Amino acid sequence: MKNAIYIAICVFSIICINACEKNNDSDIQNAANLENIWILTSVEQKLNNSTINVPDYLKEMSIEFTDSSIIWIFSSCNEGQGIYKVIPNDSLIIDSLMITYKYCIPDEIMEWEDRFIDGLQSSNRFSISKNNLKIISTAEYNLNLRMK
Repeated sequence: MKNAIYIAICVFSIICINACEKNNDSDIQNAANLENIWILTSVEQKLNNSTINVPDYLKEMSIEFTDSSIIWIFSSCNEGQGIYKVIPNDSLIIDSLMITYKYCIPDEIMEWEDRFIDGLQSSNRFSISKNNLKIISTAEYNLNLRMK
């Protein structure tokens, strides 16, 4: 009887340890998948739940997540860097952004840059599906990006 209880406790412990390791592996894998160059393709406006595609004539806007928690940001006419942190359960914090602030003409370029930068600074969570990254923010827009 004691042996059966001992075996049951061991089996239960092994199952619990494996479940915990799988969650940690998943968090590490998601962070590793994030380490890439991502190009902005569209934004999702939260107010009316609509998606707005980046116009073809705009210069590519991208973000590069490095393995050293540094991000590089390239917008249509400005660039910069910052720090990011991935927290378990796909939470994402982007902080300490230092970006040039040249005025871009026409005004629509500045509007897109503002959406992009605001979405990054207000990041809350992220999800990766195949070659697509979605940054969910507390700002007016969520960001949709594709892997370069």
